[in-house]
Amino acid sequence: MSKNYKISKQLNTKDLANKVGLIKEYEAFFKLYSKFIHPTSFLINSNPDTIHSLQFKNIFLMQFQDYLFDLETRLRAFYISKHEK
Repeated sequence: MSKNYKISKQLNTKDLANKVGLIKEYEAFFKLYSKFIHPTSFLINSNPDTIHSLQFKNIFLMQFQDYLFDLETRLRAFYISKHEK
């Protein structure tokens, strides 16, 4: 699964996601993640019910679980490949 990419210039996030095959995830979550990472405008312009909604918390929790499962799968494959020899 390991691939080497030659990058001749600094890529923006969308180009990077496209290059590694994660453009659908980028399009689905980038705006939400951006609001979470840079929250000032979101906090000022949104009402408290929106900011603290279970919907946002559930999205982050589901994504965390998905990323954690992916990480565990990759680490398991890496560990097995290194120790089978």
